Amino acid sequence: MDFVIVGWIGIACMVALVLSGVPIGFALGGVGFAGMCAMVGIERALGVLNMVPYSSVAYFLWTAVPLFVLMGNLAFYGGVVTDLFRAARGWFGWMPGGLAIATVWGCAGFGAACGSSVAGAATMGQIALPEMLRHKYSPKLSTGCIASAGSLASMIPPSIGMIVFGAITDTSVGKLFMAGILPGILSAALFMVMILFIASRNPKIGPAIQGVSWGERFASLKGLTGTIIIAGIIMGGIYGGICTPTEAAALGAMGALILALVRRKLTKDTFWQSLRDTVATNCTLFVIVIGSMIFAAFMATSGVPRHLSDLIIKSGFPPYGMLFLICLLYLFLGCILEPIGMCLLTMPVIFPTVQALGFNAIWFGILFIKLSEIGMITPPVGLNVYVLKGVAADTVTLEEIFRGTVPFLLMELITLGVLIAFPQITLVLPNMMK
Repeated sequence: MDFVIVGWIGIACMVALVLSGVPIGFALGGVGFAGMCAMVGIERALGVLNMVPYSSVAYFLWTAVPLFVLMGNLAFYGGVVTDLFRAARGWFGWMPGGLAIATVWGCAGFGAACGSSVAGAATMGQIALPEMLRHKYSPKLSTGCIASAGSLASMIPPSIGMIVFGAITDTSVGKLFMAGILPGILSAALFMVMILFIASRNPKIGPAIQGVSWGERFASLKGLTGTIIIAGIIMGGIYGGICTPTEAAALGAMGALILALVRRKLTKDTFWQSLRDTVATNCTLFVIVIGSMIFAAFMATSGVPRHLSDLIIKSGFPPYGMLFLICLLYLFLGCILEPIGMCLLTMPVIFPTVQALGFNAIWFGILFIKLSEIGMITPPVGLNVYVLKGVAADTVTLEEIFRGTVPFLLMELITLGVLIAFPQITLVLPNMMK
């Protein structure tokens, strides 16, 4: 049988397994190994299985990932996230849809101390969802806002997705971090405008919160100190050329630990819980990485990625037409694949094509992160939606959450269009780096 046909059969099997509930790392690795056995025999497939798990993760840049995850957990258990939301609530709660707006900026702030979209949605879901429902906010607006704004952690540095992209494409992670700042702020601002618009037209879905004094608002700003310190350590060190992203991750984790101890918010139990959560998150992440690399080896052997790349290149479209096709491909893949798996699976083929078209690597990396954000809230594999459903339990249905993300999805597509039309928004800060 033609290897390309075997590859397409493997893709169909992988999608079926993911949709049936098999963890994506195991689905990717299992199908990849079975496909290699079918094409080159079990001995060579076992050779791949013997080599890939170690070689795919034995890379120095990967050490930044567990450190950033630890930093986010320490910030959460140290009360940084609660203080962020309280400050945002004080300053934005008086507006129509103010609690939803506060959630957006709270997610943006937590993104500067986290790096994980899923963690952002889960954490803000625990804090903001009960508050919005208590004030009679629409469940669709509440959950759609949290699921969508949680994805801002993928764009606002430090970002685990950017680390993965940088590792796969040999692109400067420091410059990717700087490039994500303005697009992240733009996304949050458009979310805010959209919430104001729909809540002003229908105040019942997002009533304004009254009774917060100016004194309380200014007092709440003290809660921003932790995030500013942590973000300043990371971005200041990288922007100034003082430290690498991995070193910045270590400094950020240490800063989050010291901050939590000084604030006396971190107990022995919560410290151990933060370590357990970090281990669990990283185990899940690296299982996906290993499974993705096994599947990528299968795809490379089958020739499917090369076949797709050739179709795009031979389409006859101009460079931006081809970019449009690539964006459509990622919008489709985002519906069925987790972002890190999508990056690991496709970048070895797509990135050389993008370079051949003459596009800037940093700019394309940010476009990919934005497309990944969109994938986090689109069915059937919108991870943020499923995570938030777990937090909300029986409060709201899965269908309602997906419906609630629709206006936010529209804002994400507008942001994507703006970033494509005006690359300088992405490139102005990295071009100023030392």
